Amino acid sequence: MKKIFALIFLTTTYLMSNITYAADFDSTIITAVEAGETNINISSFGLNPTEALEKVLELINTAPELWAVNEKVNLKGSSKKAEQVIISYDYSEKDRAKIQTEIDKVTDIAISKVDKTASIYEQAKTVYIYLLDNYNYDFSLTKHKEYELYSTGEGVCTAYSLAFKDIMQKLNIPCKVVVSKEMQHQWNVIQINGHWYNVDASYGDMYRTGNDDYSAFCKSDFFMQLLGFYGGHIEGNSYCTDRGYDYAI
Repeated sequence: MKKIFALIFLTTTYLMSNITYAADFDSTIITAVEAGETNINISSFGLNPTEALEKVLELINTAPELWAVNEKVNLKGSSKKAEQVIISYDYSEKDRAKIQTEIDKVTDIAISKVDKTASIYEQAKTVYIYLLDNYNYDFSLTKHKEYELYSTGEGVCTAYSLAFKDIMQKLNIPCKVVVSKEMQHQWNVIQINGHWYNVDASYGDMYRTGNDDYSAFCKSDFFMQLLGFYGGHIEGNSYCTDRGYDYAI
């Protein structure tokens, strides 16, 4: 019994340390970007160049705070350990400040539509419908940034998922971006009362028929599989298991 307990303890400790480790890496990059840095020290994370590059590129596509970072990322260090991430920005410091103000204005409008006394489900649904009402899917597949969604009125799944996450963060609703390399697609998950649920505003917008479409709002992994989703966390690492909202409107 003691051996089983020790094994469980060690496994839990390992998993929690990995989660903290990932969070620390993300916060290091995000904090540096918000400060306008271009050389970011990551030596304490012990990543090899491949691991470091993958994590930074994934973060660019999943963190709203990195909207101005160019995807051409360089590294400094050895073949075994990445010491620094070298990034550049698509806009000047002055333009970044101006655009960030414009992004904040749009997200503030979305937040103003939300009844803060409502349930988390209703708050998130208000934002989901706001995105569907005000923006269209970009079938040219060229507009990937949150800012491009706001400034042109169109965006692909990346833009929608970043916009939704940005607004959820400002509402203090736990939200993540899910990336399915297999589908070449990404969407969100949000946490309500300890359970995680899938949200895909770009899917809802593409398949909207005139009425509000909740087909991809607060759904379980089981339901998303019925819609044809795969990859990401949907297969093999499922955690959106609660089906309480699968047929809610």
